Amino acid sequence: MVRSKSETFIDIVLCQKNIPFRYEYELKIGNNTFYPDFTIMHPISKEIIYWEHLGKMDNPEYFRKALAKIKVYHDNGIFAGQNLILTFESKTHPFTYNEAEAALVQMNL
Repeated sequence: MVRSKSETFIDIVLCQKNIPFRYEYELKIGNNTFYPDFTIMHPISKEIIYWEHLGKMDNPEYFRKALAKIKVYHDNGIFAGQNLILTFESKTHPFTYNEAEAALVQMNL
């Protein structure tokens, strides 16, 4: 079970491509505990990749918290485009299944 339509798209794409993952699996970084939407194991390299879908980017408080989380990731060696997939949406730009597929392609998955 996932929490949103957008996460359903991500779940479907990962399953279709036989990419192993865990949903909202605990990640401790220093004194912070996060639950990335998806923790993925690259099927060939076995590298761990996190996927955060940021679904309320038109909400100022959500936006601020999302940026703070991305900074903690960055400061601890988790980089967008390397071992972190970031996808976004707002009320005027809903996330699509095609965007989920494209995010995997960009990460060579």
